[in-house]
Amino acid sequence: MLILIKMKSIRTKTPSPLSLKKGKWLRVCCILACTLANPYALKVNASVPEDNSALVQQNSKQVQRRISGRIVDDTGEGLPGVAIAFKESARVGVTDSDGYFDIPLTDKEKTMVATFVGMKPLTVIIGAKKKLNLVMESDQHSLSDVIVTGYQTLSKERATGSFSLITPEKLKGKLQSNIMQRLEGAAPGLTVLGTNNFFVRGITTLRNGASGYEPLIVVDGMPFEGSLASINPATIRSVTLLKDAAAASIYGARAANGVIVITTISGNGAGKVNVRYDANVKFTPKADMGYLNLMDSKELVDFQKWSFKYVQGTYNDLNKREDHNPLWEVLLKHRAGMIDDAQMEKELEVFRNLDNREQLDRFYRRTGVEHQHNVSITGGNEFNSYALTLNYAGVTPTAKYVSSSNYGFTLRDEMKFFKWLKTDLSLAANFTRGKGDAGAGSFEGSYLGMPSYYMLQDADGRPLHIKHRKSEYEMQRLMGIGLNDEHYSPITNRQEEFFENNSSYYRMQLGFNVIFAPWLNLDVRYQTEKSYYRDRSVATKYSYKMRHLINDAAQYNVANKELKLNIPAGGMLVEKRGDNPSYTFRTQLNFAKEIGKHYVTAIAGAERRQELERATSVNYVGYDDQTLGYKPVNTLMFFDLQGTQSLSGYFTEWDPLQDNYVSEFDNRFVAFYANASYAYDNRYDFTGSIRIDQSNLFGTDPKYQYRPLWSLGASWHLSNEHFMAGRADWLNNLTLRLTYGIGGNVPKNGGPFLTIREAAYTDWSKDFFAEIKNPPNKSLRWEKTATLNVGVDFSVLNNRLWGSLEFYNKNTTDLLAYRTSDYTLGWEKVLLNYGSMYNRGVELALGSTNVVTPNFKWDTSLNFSYNKNKLVDVEDSETTVHAYSSGHANVMGYPINALFSYKYAGLNDTGRPQYYVDGGKEKDQSVSNVDDLEFSGTTTPVYTGSLTNTISYRNFELSFMFVYYGGHVFRGEAAQFLMFPTGSNIAKETLNLWKKPGDELNPETTPGIAGSYLDMAEDQHPWYAADKHVQKGDFIKLRDVSLTYNFSKRLISHLGLTSLALTLQAQNLLTWHANNKGFDPEAMGEYGYGWGKRVPRMPATWTLGISANF
Repeated sequence: MLILIKMKSIRTKTPSPLSLKKGKWLRVCCILACTLANPYALKVNASVPEDNSALVQQNSKQVQRRISGRIVDDTGEGLPGVAIAFKESARVGVTDSDGYFDIPLTDKEKTMVATFVGMKPLTVIIGAKKKLNLVMESDQHSLSDVIVTGYQTLSKERATGSFSLITPEKLKGKLQSNIMQRLEGAAPGLTVLGTNNFFVRGITTLRNGASGYEPLIVVDGMPFEGSLASINPATIRSVTLLKDAAAASIYGARAANGVIVITTISGNGAGKVNVRYDANVKFTPKADMGYLNLMDSKELVDFQKWSFKYVQGTYNDLNKREDHNPLWEVLLKHRAGMIDDAQMEKELEVFRNLDNREQLDRFYRRTGVEHQHNVSITGGNEFNSYALTLNYAGVTPTAKYVSSSNYGFTLRDEMKFFKWLKTDLSLAANFTRGKGDAGAGSFEGSYLGMPSYYMLQDADGRPLHIKHRKSEYEMQRLMGIGLNDEHYSPITNRQEEFFENNSSYYRMQLGFNVIFAPWLNLDVRYQTEKSYYRDRSVATKYSYKMRHLINDAAQYNVANKELKLNIPAGGMLVEKRGDNPSYTFRTQLNFAKEIGKHYVTAIAGAERRQELERATSVNYVGYDDQTLGYKPVNTLMFFDLQGTQSLSGYFTEWDPLQDNYVSEFDNRFVAFYANASYAYDNRYDFTGSIRIDQSNLFGTDPKYQYRPLWSLGASWHLSNEHFMAGRADWLNNLTLRLTYGIGGNVPKNGGPFLTIREAAYTDWSKDFFAEIKNPPNKSLRWEKTATLNVGVDFSVLNNRLWGSLEFYNKNTTDLLAYRTSDYTLGWEKVLLNYGSMYNRGVELALGSTNVVTPNFKWDTSLNFSYNKNKLVDVEDSETTVHAYSSGHANVMGYPINALFSYKYAGLNDTGRPQYYVDGGKEKDQSVSNVDDLEFSGTTTPVYTGSLTNTISYRNFELSFMFVYYGGHVFRGEAAQFLMFPTGSNIAKETLNLWKKPGDELNPETTPGIAGSYLDMAEDQHPWYAADKHVQKGDFIKLRDVSLTYNFSKRLISHLGLTSLALTLQAQNLLTWHANNKGFDPEAMGEYGYGWGKRVPRMPATWTLGISANF
């Protein structure tokens, strides 16, 4: 391709012998800035006619041959806009949008130089060659990377918005199977909490939980509706984070939360086949349960013995049908005089010396192993390029008796039928299978739920029956009337309950590109996706679950000894199926033209989408998994079934309607959009975009229907100004950016019309009923976020130090929140667009090359983010003390996920906790005014950061990353505030409880045992939600360390390999946390009304990986 551009003058920072006269025409490449890295193209004098036709005629006479081919990056992706020059002449060219070039030459040109933003310059001796296929290496220190937005590809140097490009180079050495865990710490502004909770630049909505504030995921240019687990990390070529309005507003009503654009690998088009094999195996040790800080058997027995005085009644008062803790029975016998002190102590000593934790560990846990295998095959030529990937992953977690596997493939084929027509086809499929036994419950459930002196096996290894609801007397009675044996052992019951989970994901993309002119083309693209799942849960007729349900639902007539089984003999099947088909159709016109110092790009298009979500669930009893038969029952009887053999006489443990349902959701979208940019002389850039969205989720009021979402942006490349030439040679790049725009967030909780929840049966009316879910709302609209972004990019000291600093202000209005309604209208609350909030923050990204020698290199990167969130006008939580202090409140004037606490005032002389009220003037055991609560902070991290160092020595490469999260708080685990003595192992903090008057003088004393009923919300909740239990959430972790050895090509070439590398990765080796209680902020859960509780923390894991290229 030959491009003729009219130039008045060419200015460079270094003097050039090139001398031009005003009005002359030269053939130069589109990206003229690249010639700064290639002076050969400028070291000739040129004088050409003013008449363009004469130039063409003259050139046609000089042309004696042609050179053609393709230029790709190190992943095989074609590079558009590569500047091509020749040392021997002024002849120049540029690659097309897929990296192809075709340039007429004379007999002078022998040496070709290719330059491209973000890549190292490439010099090739062409001699008499006619075809070349070249690979350019990335320059990781360049700030001019290529940005992929999903709608277009552009150079970062011409982008005004806030983008973060995450290349494979930045993820080198990371072997995590979860994509988001690989991306943690890779870019400022991206917060990753756990495996499935992530957001960009704060939270901008109150609805739908984590799924409401997750950024939009785009894969290969189209919105992605599947699970991230279905994307094979080995197929990812790059990830681009779109953070501000100028970057993301092209996605309209789905852009307020940011956009993550994933680009997968494609064919190399270099005329040869490349095969790559990646595999790794990960070992996960068993979690250290000592972190839970539970009482051991001796401590528990002594605690139960001391607290027994709070137990009322005598041995004869025990209900002989119910199961009782054997230790309580010993103490009750002693109280009744049935045994003396010595006998009691002898029996208690037996319990003190029993400890089931080793048996639990051996029965339930193992070292987890996860292995992955990925094969990618790429190849092609200038007319057709392809990429095929195959992947498999097998997981055996630390929990025994369960396993899962995942396998899939991707195929991407790009074809060039004519110079004016290109097409591409992408196919992807992923299949997940999981299975396991469920009859033994979970390790954590058994570890926390039963006393440590309940053993699973006797001394000879025989399974023991675990006390479970009913006494031995009762179980013998039930068997005597013909019912099932209800003895329970996790060991024997394990295989009698099991599950199977199957899911699949399919995606197909088909695209056409019609080229009308070098500067004008049309894209037509279609994508269809479908997710499907089928989950089965089976309990056999021998399972404890079915034996218990059948017994409890049975009715027995003592007079005539007639037994009626209301739940028939047999097993139970719960099967859930669902699918999520969707499609996207897009038509887009693309314009790009460079004329002298002016460069203009524009796109305009339309898009249509539909998303369906369908689910079905069935629940059968009397089921046989071999014959697939089941027995019908009269489900109506279970709504009020009395006189049964359950301990209470009422059967309430099975709701036959719970797992029987059918649901379907249908969301449709139509959008029209446009985007344009203008660049002048590599110094000034201006961008703008506009989009109008329509959906069946939006209101019908015309003044809201066509409200556009838009953005404007500008950048100034100060380092390219003429007055900077020769004045700051140490400054390689200095760019200022300013953007403002509006993005949206789609509401999914309401609609423009009256919404009725599906019909369901109710025992009250003995018929179907329907519930009004939402009233009609013709003014319903998307939540609107206006973002102002100011940024500066810089690079100094020959690109040894580079980075960016950004400030943003995101104002969200029309926030969907519930507002109290007039009860006479029929709704207690209604969902309205009335709220507002803001997110303000600073982001810093720094990179440096600290040391470079022929055999040694040390690079460092630092990412830091600060986000301040505040709800300006909304009252999403009820204005009550309990609502404010339960979980995470959304209160006007405070950030999202605010934590409010009771002001602890110590214990009174009876061991009951007190709290400050009346502005701190008084103490009381209850608080009734929200003004007496204390704002403790937000549970969402305010500060996030990462520090990565990469050290290379000869063939070794060491990389390690620290992550930091801070500025937030959490509720630590509090000692139990007990009504009566406990029968299970609880946290050791409870051992410091109040026992006698005077103990309250010690501020570390915890509440005493009440010995009477305590209301969970009114009495116990204030203690667990007291400010004394609030802890700082700041922590630093050595998230991962990777050591890679790259084998010498000399050693592996005879094996047919072009590269071979071994990597050892360790995760979570070190932790520092700000709280002094020993709590790991990443190992804290919640129970009750948002009360803190320790959970097993992540152990250090080890992964060994291999990567080979053939």
